[in-house]
Amino acid sequence: MALLAHSAKGAGSMICAQRYAAIAGALEERAPSAPLEEMQQLAGELAAAFDEFLATLASREG
Repeated sequence: MALLAHSAKGAGSMICAQRYAAIAGALEERAPSAPLEEMQQLAGELAAAFDEFLATLASREG
């Protein structure tokens, strides 16, 4: 999970998705020791941040 979160953090940073990258960073940091419930919550927040980023992009297209 930490490796995937690290990759997501880097990808988010490269595309200027700051909230997404920050949550991915928290996932990366917490992965080794966090309880499952916390990881599930962070994963949900990460998905929501990605959806928000996509919505922002879509609003700028047209």
